[in-house]
Amino acid sequence: MNGLKVALSLLFVVFFSFNTRANHIFGVDLRYTYVSGLTYKITLIIYGDCADTSGAYPTLPSASPRICIYNG
Repeated sequence: MNGLKVALSLLFVVFFSFNTRANHIFGVDLRYTYVSGLTYKITLIIYGDCADTSGAYPTLPSASPRICIYNG
């Protein structure tokens, strides 16, 4: 039992001793507002770390997302 405590403690220290970071999109808001007829205003807000240029999304601040809408 004592060896198990030591092993779990060592595993805990090793597991939490490394620095980790997320370099992905944190969240997305997609909203739409009815204007008239078949016209809608669509707003897309993407939350991410735009200051981190070494991450997976260095072009996020200048990205031009495309939203496609299909009938049916």
